[in-house]
Amino acid sequence: MLSLRRSEPEDLPLLYAVYRDPAYKEFFRRVPKNWRRSDVARFEELLNCHLYTFVGPASEQLGFVVVSDLDAYGFSVATGFLLLAQYHDARYPPTGNKYAFECTKLILNHLFLHTTLHKASMRFLAERKDIEHSLGMGGFHVEATYKEAIFFNGKWEDETEMAILRPKYEEIYLCRS
Repeated sequence: MLSLRRSEPEDLPLLYAVYRDPAYKEFFRRVPKNWRRSDVARFEELLNCHLYTFVGPASEQLGFVVVSDLDAYGFSVATGFLLLAQYHDARYPPTGNKYAFECTKLILNHLFLHTTLHKASMRFLAERKDIEHSLGMGGFHVEATYKEAIFFNGKWEDETEMAILRPKYEEIYLCRS
C-alpha cells in the first residue's frame, strides 16, 4: 500500500534521481542548469509548486507528486506524478501503470479532501494514449490538446490536458476509499 506525504529534506536523493533521469529531463527545463539543488523548499520555489513523496509499504521512496498552477481563487490546480525508473511498468514507462490508480487516488484524496478545490488537471504527452485511457476510466475528461507545447526528446510534442471535477471525484473515489 502506498502513502503520500509532504516532501522533506531526506527526500532530496529521490528528487535528484528523478531530476537526473533522462526520461524527465525536459520536464525540468524551468530549473536553472547551475542550481545546486540544496533543499526541497528551493526546488519548490524554482518550479513554483508543492512536492509530495510517494512512500511504499517498506518505507521506500517511489516517486513524487508535483502540484502547481493553483488559480487565483484556489479552485483549480494542475498536478502530476513521476515514479523512479525501477517502479515503471516495462510496458508503459514512466507512469508506472502498476501504481497509476493508487497514485492518482492518493493525489486526488489529498487535494479534494483537504481543500476547497473544484478541479484538478493533469497534462501529459498526447501520444500517451495509455495515460488518457487510464485517466478516462478514473473519471477524468479531456480538456484540451496543446499543439507542440513541450520540447521533449529533441522535438516539439503535443500535450493533452485532462481534468476531474469535485462531483465526479466524489462519485468515483469516495466510494472506493
